[in-house]
Amino acid sequence: MQPRVLLLSVAMGLGLACGAVIGPNAGDPDGGEWGDPDATVLSPFPDGGFQDLEDAGWTVPGDSDAGTSHGCPPCAADEECDYDESVCVKKGRCVDGGTQDVTCASAGVQCGSFSYLDKCDGQFRTLQCPACQGDQACVSGQCRCQAESDAVLCEAAGALCGVVTVVDGCGDLRSARCGTCGFGEVCLPGTRACEALTACGAGTPCPAEAPYCRDDGYCVQCTGSGACASGSVCDPELNLCLQCLQDADCPANARRCLEGVGTCVECLVGPDCDSGRCSPGDHQCQAAPPPNDGCAGAEAVQVGLGVSGELADAASDATPSCGAQGIPDVAFALRVPVAGPYTIVVTPLDPELAPTVSVRTRCELPETEVGCAATAPGQPVRLQARLPVGEVVLWVGGVAGAGRGAFTLEVLEGPTAAAPGNDTCAGAEPLALVQVEGSHWQATAKGSTVLAGDGYAGSCAYSDGPDVVYALHLDADAKVTATVTSDRSVLAYQPTAYLRGPGTPAACADYSAEKACSFEAGGGSATAVAGALAGNADYYLVVDGAYGSAGGFDLVVDVDTPLPMADGCDGYSFAPPDPGQTRSFDADTSAATNQAEGACGGSGPDALYTFTLGAPTAVTIRLTATGADAPLRPLFYLRRGACGSVLPSDEYACAVPGPEDEHVATRSFPSLPAGTWWLWVDGFAGSRGPYTLAVSQP
Repeated sequence: MQPRVLLLSVAMGLGLACGAVIGPNAGDPDGGEWGDPDATVLSPFPDGGFQDLEDAGWTVPGDSDAGTSHGCPPCAADEECDYDESVCVKKGRCVDGGTQDVTCASAGVQCGSFSYLDKCDGQFRTLQCPACQGDQACVSGQCRCQAESDAVLCEAAGALCGVVTVVDGCGDLRSARCGTCGFGEVCLPGTRACEALTACGAGTPCPAEAPYCRDDGYCVQCTGSGACASGSVCDPELNLCLQCLQDADCPANARRCLEGVGTCVECLVGPDCDSGRCSPGDHQCQAAPPPNDGCAGAEAVQVGLGVSGELADAASDATPSCGAQGIPDVAFALRVPVAGPYTIVVTPLDPELAPTVSVRTRCELPETEVGCAATAPGQPVRLQARLPVGEVVLWVGGVAGAGRGAFTLEVLEGPTAAAPGNDTCAGAEPLALVQVEGSHWQATAKGSTVLAGDGYAGSCAYSDGPDVVYALHLDADAKVTATVTSDRSVLAYQPTAYLRGPGTPAACADYSAEKACSFEAGGGSATAVAGALAGNADYYLVVDGAYGSAGGFDLVVDVDTPLPMADGCDGYSFAPPDPGQTRSFDADTSAATNQAEGACGGSGPDALYTFTLGAPTAVTIRLTATGADAPLRPLFYLRRGACGSVLPSDEYACAVPGPEDEHVATRSFPSLPAGTWWLWVDGFAGSRGPYTLAVSQP
């Protein structure tokens, strides 16, 4: 009964009138182990007895919450247990099938990990929060600035001794001690380097620059406050005459004493100045920044009404994609009345200013930039960008070496240039295919959707931006892979791409004629893959943008013809690879038919390959499902004898994906016998789609 006495003591110590205590198994004469999943949950009752709460209908945690005090009496049908408070509450607080919706943000934790008791199911959980960014450190779940050590500050100042007073990387005023000098040396405030003192004594006078003989036998400048000239004080530690030892020694126009140097300066930190800005290098107060020096003070501007601005006293708050870090900038808030293209013009009033202008949909987030442009000193910069309805922020700055001066800013509705010629299907720009090698052809193009209209939408999500169209003619059946990559001229641009046809421009606008569509969330590229496209036909590739985004892009279209597969017993014949080489085929079973089935399954459309070995050979076969969401559930089987044979003895091997990757089926043959082989590519449960088949010889 000893374990029960222990549980009673724990429960009483926790002050539990109800609830439960999880502890060692009371039915185990050895007392059990804490955390034992078979532990009995007990609670004290007024009569001094014990009862198994689960037998009594109590709700208790289901895992090893050893030593905790969480549980509920029987709850009503419309109630659930709040394990934290050990009370029944109304249902409806829990998500995801009965768990508490806890996030790092809701818990007020910025970094690291923390554990909590889920109020909904009584389980203890650990949540991992993001790592701190930059040079910040995680302290008690909060990201804190990681200040430099005294040694780092001293090294940066070139100080070998004495005290360095600087503003550290966290913005705090610090006095870093940089070491002491040896016996008979003094640390000079100017250089913060040690210098030997002159010895003195009987018959050895001191020089004029250090006229006092100190008790230890060395010459010094002073030994008391009266030994220094007017306007200076004696440092009792260094025995040097300095301008100041404390702020009270300084005049009104330079009222801060720079510790370790002993000179009076105008400021040490921003609050010392009326403008709130102190230069860390010369300790001089700087002029007040313009009101719109930052997101909080962004100056309102309107379409069609010009404003003026000044960069001379601004700080660097935003680094545009077309500019450099550390350049002064100011912010303007523009409310866009109608979504569409706009022209933003910044004209320098200072011939030395080379202005830049960038547009963000979120002031503080560089990844929301929708346009950026720069120019030469004294020249106006003109940015044409497609802007969404609502407020955007215009950042005006300058290029490196030419980033200060006055300017004017004007926003004009509409573009100052015409829409691209391939803005519609009727004006689709033809793509010229160039043979790369063998049956592989390629076409490339550069373009922009900024000034285009929004004429079409693909089947993949969020294709609601401006779009342009390209025309592709295929002479033969082929597989087409179209890759669109943002050129980063607009950081917020997320391209989408979709392929339609075959047919006339009418098929281009036909949603039902779509052969492939691609959108990669948060990415800067999209790859649309269409296999088994019919030859002697025209197709149309639409380059679009997700979430209404627009920007410049690079387009690469790869065409493989003839399609490296055969749908039937003729088989696609290939020569086996040489030692150390791989033969690779990209194809698609979408347009194939179901001709065969292996011993390990395969009821989908299939493709057939054939090769002949002159002697036993080590061969590895790897089949990988590709394309968006990898729809093919791959498998392959290897046969010899007649192509259409279904005899079990003719099937040499059948390979399916392993548990480590459901999209890859692979098999190695240390010595595949000589002869003609039939390699079938198939899919489970009728699945079909693009794939890559690789046959290699080690």
